[in-house]
Amino acid sequence: MSAPRPTPTVAAILTPIGQGGIAVLHVAGPRAFELAAALFRPKSGGAAAPDARRLFYGHLVDGGEVVDEVLVRRVPAAGAGEDRVEVNCHGGLVAVQRVLECFTRRGAEAVEPQAFVQRTARGPIEAEAAEALQHAATPLGVEVLLDQLEGALERALRALPWERPADAAPALRALLATERLGRALWQPLGVALVGPVNAGKSSLFNALAREDRMIVSPTPGTTRDAVSARVALGGLPVRLTDTAGEREPASPIEREAIRRARAAAAEADLAVLVLDGSSAQEPPKRLADAAGLVALNKCDLGLAPWARALPDALAVSAMRGEGLDALAGRIAAALVGEATREPGRAVVFTERQRRLLAEALARIEAGEPDAARRAVEQVFRKG
Repeated sequence: MSAPRPTPTVAAILTPIGQGGIAVLHVAGPRAFELAAALFRPKSGGAAAPDARRLFYGHLVDGGEVVDEVLVRRVPAAGAGEDRVEVNCHGGLVAVQRVLECFTRRGAEAVEPQAFVQRTARGPIEAEAAEALQHAATPLGVEVLLDQLEGALERALRALPWERPADAAPALRALLATERLGRALWQPLGVALVGPVNAGKSSLFNALAREDRMIVSPTPGTTRDAVSARVALGGLPVRLTDTAGEREPASPIEREAIRRARAAAAEADLAVLVLDGSSAQEPPKRLADAAGLVALNKCDLGLAPWARALPDALAVSAMRGEGLDALAGRIAAALVGEATREPGRAVVFTERQRRLLAEALARIEAGEPDAARRAVEQVFRKG
């Protein structure tokens, strides 16, 4: 009878490769701590205790060569004898692959994220967090979803005061209020730049996307079709769309471009009206009244009196980069509220979680605390 095959130590990259500034790699198995100890050199010069849950800053060193600047910590494992280590490194394609290879050269087996989660996840919330991390393209998304991967949401749900239903209800409401942020961190919302021709929408699109994706010209009506890019605004990944300018169409092609622009604006989660704030000609008031957010472009040329009087509008200059960070923050706030992280904060981040917690809240409000508790318990179960 052959001896059972030893449990392998596996390693997987849990974040999108090459899409963000931070990459997260997990190593799990009986040799995870051993391999990490062989490679990691804390900046303090001391040794990272295996049972420590805090982050250790230092370098990954292989054969005397510094491979990358990293943060390393232990994370709770799925079962007995299953050590698990998290490595945060730079997110570039070459950097994260080099870090992974450090572990595979010492015997760890590189696996796909799905296979890693299937083996190591302690429950559906952790599995969902690992899946969401694969689509998190901003540092904020990575940090918030890592908190959930390491149990922030599960701890909050298990701590609900069921013996005091009147207190459980506001706790559930507070959790449900985080869902829009949680989902937006890995399921990008749509933002459309709309407005009249020659307001500088394409220049603003390029400035926010930080590349020249669009043909930019002073000739009105240059943009003929909606063009999209995935960008990071205020910590959120966003599908940003530039659209054809609004005016009386001069041809069937232009008429179709304007129709598509209106369709893109209708489908977007937020429409940002871009106006030429330096123009002496005031745009129709109906445009500003219908917009979720108004950006007064070309503020470097000076704002016209009507633009200075426009309430809640934000002055920007796509050419000089003025006001772009403020605009990104306003867009994020309009989409999800406050897009920030409190370390260890519980965040709802899937539709399944939202649906079950909304059901639990409805049951509490109907005077059925036992049914509410059963709904919450379903969050911890597969299916």
